[in-house]
Amino acid sequence: MWYPLPGAWLLPALLGALALAAIGGAAMMLRPIRRPPEAPWGIVDFELAGTWDRAEPMLQSWQASGLLGSLRFNLWADFVFLAGYATALSAGCALVATRLSGGWGALGLALTWGALAAGILDAIENVALLRTIGHFERGTPGQASGTLRLAQWCAAAKFALVIAGLLYYILGAAVGLAARSGHTS
Repeated sequence: MWYPLPGAWLLPALLGALALAAIGGAAMMLRPIRRPPEAPWGIVDFELAGTWDRAEPMLQSWQASGLLGSLRFNLWADFVFLAGYATALSAGCALVATRLSGGWGALGLALTWGALAAGILDAIENVALLRTIGHFERGTPGQASGTLRLAQWCAAAKFALVIAGLLYYILGAAVGLAARSGHTS
């Protein structure tokens, strides 16, 4: 099977990528985005809005609170975070997959690449959301429809890939640990 990195590099890549994700996450925490009633899940609601009718009240609330700059900052900081989490999840899935055989190993290989695809989807989503904020500020909401649909599609696919990768990593690691402890007793 062909993984994005040679086997000896997987653990160092995982650890380095986790550090990068922590840096990106910490940067986002420097300028937190409050969760208005229009967006109880915060930026996730904005990512999944899909239409101007759903996104505009969120943007108006953040603008009224003086948080559009923070929203933009968080989207830019997310580029660092997504590079970290996508690489870490990819390396984690590859580490598990190299220890499993058959269909489980093949699934891990697919999810290794799926994690990297999630990072790409997240980057496209961020660009679409940054463009949406620009349309809001310029008063050109009609031009934001396509970017909001693109962001929504990318966010949904990203979340599905990340959740699948995390489940695989957690369950695969648990199976691997159980198998290892069964061989040592």
